[in-house]
Amino acid sequence: MLRQINNAQGAVFIFKPASREQSFFAEREVLAVTFRRWAMPDFPCLVLSDSTQTDTLPAPLVGIPYVLLASTGDAQLTQALRDTFDSDDAPHLIARRPELLEAHLRSELAPLNLDAGAVDTGIEALTHRGLDAAIPMLGDWVSPIPSHDPRGRSIIDLAAMLALPGGPALQTLRDAAVAEPGHRAVYLNAMPVQFAHLLVRKAWFPRPPMPCVDIRDPQWPEADGIEQIVAQVVAKISAALVCSDADARWLLSTSTACFAVVFATRALPMPAILERLQEAMPGALLVFLGDSSVYAKEQSTLLGIQPLALEPPNRDEADMHWVQAYKRLLERVAPRGGSALADDHKPTVFVGAVFGEMRAHEVVAEALHAQGMDGDAHDAALSDSFDLGDYLRQVASSDAFIGIVGERYGHIPRDRALNPEGRSLLELAYEKARDAKLPCLLFFKAPGSNGASSAATDTDTDTD
Repeated sequence: MLRQINNAQGAVFIFKPASREQSFFAEREVLAVTFRRWAMPDFPCLVLSDSTQTDTLPAPLVGIPYVLLASTGDAQLTQALRDTFDSDDAPHLIARRPELLEAHLRSELAPLNLDAGAVDTGIEALTHRGLDAAIPMLGDWVSPIPSHDPRGRSIIDLAAMLALPGGPALQTLRDAAVAEPGHRAVYLNAMPVQFAHLLVRKAWFPRPPMPCVDIRDPQWPEADGIEQIVAQVVAKISAALVCSDADARWLLSTSTACFAVVFATRALPMPAILERLQEAMPGALLVFLGDSSVYAKEQSTLLGIQPLALEPPNRDEADMHWVQAYKRLLERVAPRGGSALADDHKPTVFVGAVFGEMRAHEVVAEALHAQGMDGDAHDAALSDSFDLGDYLRQVASSDAFIGIVGERYGHIPRDRALNPEGRSLLELAYEKARDAKLPCLLFFKAPGSNGASSAATDTDTDTD
């Protein structure tokens, strides 16, 4: 049964509301199709029924075409089947992606009665100079839109997608999604999860994209400790399908329906961990985020993880500039007091300290975790594989910065390109946070004290 559903191009239910309770197998069939529909939102489905009652349909199936057999003739039924299963020419649509994306953005802007020349200038800035270059114009365009109006977020997302790199990366992403189950993995040389989400959406535009489940754990577990990762994915599936965790685990381990799991971790996994992840969720497309170093690209290739070749190349922290511009634009349309990012976004606070202050560092990190935020100790300078560029990219991709300043100046990275003046790692991190316009909070340890400190906020940033 599940193999047939995995290979199906659509589904027709001859549905009676009581049937889900009458048969274990019928319930599993409905659940498997529901999962396909969740993972592939345009997976065609049609319900044939003798009742108008739909409250027993799982959430992802609510709203699909519903045909009442008692009042439908043969001609009407045939037409309903054609309307449901005669899909658009997908390759033709994909080939026209840039054109359709720009047209969609223009249609969203049309009701705002903007000057046509200004719109042309803004779109030219997006496509040739990046999202940050278009901030002034886009900000002015969306500012008058009420915070509760979804048009503002839609315009910003479309503009951000238009500004994303294209080229072969989009086709590589699509190819990976239809690869053999258990071998679907890509490496993206960009760290913000928002970057990955909109790249996935752009790859499938104008068709609806697969859902993305974010894993924000700062470090990889041992090979036998991936349960915490699987549990996060199970929780997302059970919430979306309104099913039990046991059913969600069954779907995750047996269905080949593809959805994205985005790993915002610090490095690529060890081979044993990758193998366990692919065994636990064979249908998932594993998207690993990281830096642009040659080492990371070579490591991904050795692991069998397909690197996404962004075009133009994502150099000079272009992804960091993009995500900071994206956050600033979302602030224009976010409800007052609410988060400008996605509803499931967990704020990330970069906590920096010299090695001698690691205990205070851990206390701050624990307090942040208690408040539902990510804040982890960053003593990577002591690692043999430490990469200063990657370290500073982590700072810029965070939502806020906390620095713990003690009596020691701290580690001085030997990198003539990124640290020509020989500054400490903590000072470099603070400067990067300032450049990225992050809210900053500094704690100063009193000289000769065991733990007493005072706090100072950065006067140039908002720390509320």
